[in-house]
Amino acid sequence: MSHKKKNPRNTSGMIFESIVCDVLRKCEMRFDGPKSKGIDFKLLDFGIGIDAKGQIGEGTDFEGWPLKVWKHSKEIKKVVIVNRLPYNYLKRRSYLDIKKMIHELGGEIVHIDDFKNWLLELKGREPEPFF
Repeated sequence: MSHKKKNPRNTSGMIFESIVCDVLRKCEMRFDGPKSKGIDFKLLDFGIGIDAKGQIGEGTDFEGWPLKVWKHSKEIKKVVIVNRLPYNYLKRRSYLDIKKMIHELGGEIVHIDDFKNWLLELKGREPEPFF
């Protein structure tokens, strides 16, 4: 009987999703998720999909963020990527290019350290139901 080893990236991703979930709860947001496929969380009162990206460096997952936003923007009003990239990545040209692409697709990137304040600001707006 073979035993498959768990992919450490999947484990770290699940840990990061739980961090994002805790912040959503603390901010008393109505949400659905986490989901194992597609968008991780849906903010039910605002038509926003949240996708938690827990990697700590650039790579193919990072480069796929704009595709994720484009793919799900057909069914969701706005897709927001919550990331935990170290701050030294946030000023790199590659990150800024990805951020610009996502913005042009109607999405947004929010760093985990800014996520709680972003949610609190969102709560002050008029709700836009998800469906």
